Amino acid sequence: MRKNALTLTLIMICASLSGCLGEDVVDIEEDPNDPNPAGYIGFMDNTSVNGFRFNGTTLERVLVSTEVACNELIAEAAANPDAEIDVHWDSTENVCFSWYAYENASHPSESHVYDLQDEEVCFFKGLAQEYCFPIKVSGRVMWFDASGSSVMGSDGSSDGAHPGHCGIYIESERLTLPGPIVIGEGSMNQTTQDWNESILNLMEDQQYIDWDLDRMNAYAQESANAPSWCTAPVFSEYWWASQLAESNNPGPANSISVTVNDHADAITTDGNDNLFLLNLDGADADISINNLGIELEDGDGNIHELAGNILIGSQTGTDDSLWEIGETITLIENGVDISGDGSTQSTFTVRVIDGSTTYNLGQFTLA
Repeated sequence: MRKNALTLTLIMICASLSGCLGEDVVDIEEDPNDPNPAGYIGFMDNTSVNGFRFNGTTLERVLVSTEVACNELIAEAAANPDAEIDVHWDSTENVCFSWYAYENASHPSESHVYDLQDEEVCFFKGLAQEYCFPIKVSGRVMWFDASGSSVMGSDGSSDGAHPGHCGIYIESERLTLPGPIVIGEGSMNQTTQDWNESILNLMEDQQYIDWDLDRMNAYAQESANAPSWCTAPVFSEYWWASQLAESNNPGPANSISVTVNDHADAITTDGNDNLFLLNLDGADADISINNLGIELEDGDGNIHELAGNILIGSQTGTDDSLWEIGETITLIENGVDISGDGSTQSTFTVRVIDGSTTYNLGQFTLA
């Protein structure tokens, strides 16, 4: 039986920004005459305002901001004689960059170094106390915990690590936005929990949709190479990092990553077929089944909903009240034949709804 697999991550531009941007409105469209710049600016996470690039032997932080905002950072660094940072504006890419660390083999005397073979970026390397972050690159995908670190002493002891957490960064083109995007606290109406119009417009922008699909296809090709230390991937790490550790507010649903596969069983007209296998590859937290909605839309526009014409037939996790990260659920027909008689292929648009947020996972075919 033919299987279809696709990992899509839907993003919400909802970082609580400070410092690198300093504004609640950001317009990344620097050159309106060049709406589709070619080439990758670096490894970006799903906030589209945070990322990294390798520039020769230097690992640089990508600060996707306006040139005016970048110049302010340059002035701040120049005014501080103790600042250990080099901020510069790349007029070719129209993006702001600052150095982060140097390749260990090429800069053995530097204290801020990275070593991809050892999968680490360390600050104050060789000093009494080291701050080290895990990092791995495979193809267009980088796994990196840019926020939580292990604090290592000269005796090799460590403390303060964030086990399992890591940010997913995908080598990407600069996303040209359809207009200024309101982010930070203004991204959502805290009373109604509705996204502001600028973010909704972004979600419907075809350039954004194509940009996201290309990136997630790249991630799907490399996901099997994920490092063993990354058991809790986060696709919008900038939002994750902005939350207080003691906060009970999980913030907006940043992203989910779901792999959809055709079930191995053949489809029939019995009305009880196993349909799709949905694996929750990544999310900010397990999803409550009570808040979960799933829709299958057929080619005629008929929508079959969870607890309606479809049900969850089985779960592989340990708590049936949750769709746990890493867990696979099986969708089955609920006494209604929606898949056909098996003589033709049936294609459905699959959507997952978590509370008030809908994730369109794409089209998948049963055979």
